[in-house]
Amino acid sequence: MVMALPLRLGLRRQVQVGLPSRYIYAHQHQLLNLNFQLRSFSSSSADSNGNGDENDKSEGRQPRVMRRVGSGIFRDIFPNNRKLQMEKQRKMEKLQQEMEKLQSEQEQSSENLGDRKLDESLEGDGILKKGLQDIASPYDKRSELFPTDSLRVLSSTLESDRAKHDRLTGYRVFRSMAPYIAVHRGSVMVIHIPGEVLESDLVDTVMHDIILLKTLGVKPVIVAGCRPQIRKRLLEFGVRSFFVQGNRVCDFETLKHCMSVAGHVRVDIEAKLGRGLMNAPIGTGVNAVQVISGNFVKSIPFGVRGGIDFKYTGIVQRVNAKRILSLLDQGDIVLLGHLGYSPSAHVFHCRSEEVAVKAATELQAEKLVFFHNGESVVDVSRGRDGGAVVHNLSLKVAERFGDKLMKELGETDGRVRHSDADPMTQWKRQFLDYILCAIKAVSAGVSRVHMVSRHIEGSIISELCTRDGMGIMVSYDLYDGVRKASIRDVQAIIDLIHPLEKQGILVTRPPEQIEMEIDGFFVFERDGDVLACFQIVHYEDERYQNGTFEMSCVAVSPALQREGIGNALLSYCLRKAVTQGVHNVFVLTTRSSHWFVDRGFEERPPEALPPKKYATYDHRRNPKVYFKKVEDEKHIDQEEIMWFRAQPKMNASTA
Repeated sequence: MVMALPLRLGLRRQVQVGLPSRYIYAHQHQLLNLNFQLRSFSSSSADSNGNGDENDKSEGRQPRVMRRVGSGIFRDIFPNNRKLQMEKQRKMEKLQQEMEKLQSEQEQSSENLGDRKLDESLEGDGILKKGLQDIASPYDKRSELFPTDSLRVLSSTLESDRAKHDRLTGYRVFRSMAPYIAVHRGSVMVIHIPGEVLESDLVDTVMHDIILLKTLGVKPVIVAGCRPQIRKRLLEFGVRSFFVQGNRVCDFETLKHCMSVAGHVRVDIEAKLGRGLMNAPIGTGVNAVQVISGNFVKSIPFGVRGGIDFKYTGIVQRVNAKRILSLLDQGDIVLLGHLGYSPSAHVFHCRSEEVAVKAATELQAEKLVFFHNGESVVDVSRGRDGGAVVHNLSLKVAERFGDKLMKELGETDGRVRHSDADPMTQWKRQFLDYILCAIKAVSAGVSRVHMVSRHIEGSIISELCTRDGMGIMVSYDLYDGVRKASIRDVQAIIDLIHPLEKQGILVTRPPEQIEMEIDGFFVFERDGDVLACFQIVHYEDERYQNGTFEMSCVAVSPALQREGIGNALLSYCLRKAVTQGVHNVFVLTTRSSHWFVDRGFEERPPEALPPKKYATYDHRRNPKVYFKKVEDEKHIDQEEIMWFRAQPKMNASTA
C-alpha cells in the first residue's frame, strides 16, 4: 500500500529568499490536491481489499463503500476486480512521482537560489506561469508596475515647441520671482483680511497664498475683520446698531454678538491655515502651520464725543510687539482680531483697519497689505483711453489725493470710516478709508502699504512677487528733499564735487561751466543744507527712441552715504526720463562700475554713446560706459523695493 507523503514543502525557506507569496500558495494548492488524491486512493484500496467493510460491520456502522457513495465521492463497488486494482495502483504511483518531483523542484530552488520556473502543471489549475528572475534579490512589487523588459535607450531627441514653451514658462516665472522672494525673506508683513474675503469663494486661495508667503520666508501677521458677519448676526437677532460719523456705537448686547462673531472667525481662519501648504509631502514640515492668537491688542474707550457715549467702542492703544515678534521668530503665524483689551479687564470693539495700522507701526513691518474692492487710480493727463494707471503713490501725492477725495465726498473732519458704508454704492468712501489708513501707516514709519483686489485670485502674490504687480502701493517719499538746482546752489555743488575731482573720480568742472549748466543740476536738501547733487543731460540720437539721458556729476556727502541717497537720486533720474518718453540712461564711471551693474546697467563700448557725447570722450581717462533701459514707472517701483531694502553705500564716482 502506498502511503500519502507528508506535506512538508519548505515554505519558510521560500519566504526567506523572497519567493512571491502567490507562487507559494500555488505550490501549496497543487501539493494539497495531490496529497488528497493519494489519501483517497489509499482509502479506496483498503476498501477494495474488504478490510474496511469488515471493520465497519464489527463496529455496527454502515459499510465504508456505501458511505463514500452517499457523500458524492466515487468509489468502486466491485472490490474483487483485479484489473481495476492494478489500474488504481498505477495511478497512485504516478501521483506519488509527480508529488516527489514537485517537492524536489521546490527544494532545489530554495538551495540553489537560481532562476527557476514553476511546474507546467500549474497551468492545469489556471495559475499564471511566470519565470522567477534572480530569486536571491528581495522581491519588489514595483517591478510588476514598471517592467524593465520594455525599457529602451534612444538617441538625443529634439524638444517640441509646445513642450519647450510649457517648460520655459514656469522656469521664467520662477526666475523672475526669485529676486522678490529674496528681498521679502525674513521681513514682517501685516495682512488685513476683511470680512468680505472670508465670505467669498476665494477665501481658501487667500489662506493658501499666506501660507505660501510664510514658506518663502515671510513672517505674516494676520488681522481679521468681520464687519459683514457682525451686520448679519445683529440682523438675525433683531439688534439695532447705529453709527455716528462712521463709528459704531457699541452697547453691551452688541459687544456680546461681536465677541461671538470674532470667535467664529478666528476658529475658521485657524482651521483653514492649519491645513498647511496644499499638495505638500506629509512629514516634511511644510504643512505644519501653527497659528497663535490672544489678547495682544490693548485699547482704551472711544469715550463721549459730541454728547454721544460710544460705550464699548474702543481705540487701539498699542500691541504687544515684543511677544508677537518672539512668536514670529519661532515660525508661527500670529492672528489678531478687532477686539481690544484693557488693563481693567474690559473688552472693546475696535476697527480692524486701525489694529492693522498699529500692528504694522509697532512691529516696524516692511509691508502692510489691505484687500480692497479692486478700485484703481488713473492719471487722466497721461496715456490714452481715459488715462494711465498709477500703481505707486508717494506719501505727499497720496495726502493731496486723499484731501481731494474728502472734498468730493463732503468729509471735513478728517475721520472717514466705512463701517456703515455700502460697498456697492459707497465704494469710493471705502477706498478713501484705505487710502487714509495707508497714509497713517507710512507716516508712522511703515515702508510700504499695498492695496490689492479681493476679487482676483492670487492678487497678493502677483503684487509682492512679480515685477508687473496689480495693486496700488503707497510709500514714503524717496525723493523728499530732491529739487531742481538754482544759481544760489552753485557754491554748494562746487564744495561737494571738489574733493572727488582732486581724487580723479570726477572730471574737473570750472565754476563757470556749472553756472552755465545749472538748469540740468538737481540737489538733495535737508534742513537748508545741500547734501547731494547730480546732473542730467539729454542727448539726441536716432538709435534710441527720444534720445538718451546721461546721469553725471553725482556727489553725495560722506555723512549720508549709508542712507540710500544714491539710490534716491538714481531713481529720480530714471523717473524723470520716463516722464519725458526717454527709455535709455547711461553713465560714465571709473570707480563704481559694480554699483551700477547691481542696479541693472550693462557695459557698452564707447561707440554706443550719442555722437555729441562720443566727440568729447576722453580716451586717455578711458571711463567705462554703462547703459540702462527703462520701461515704465512700474519697473522702477519694483526695482526700488530691492534697492532700498539693504541701502548699500554709494561712492559718488560718475563723471
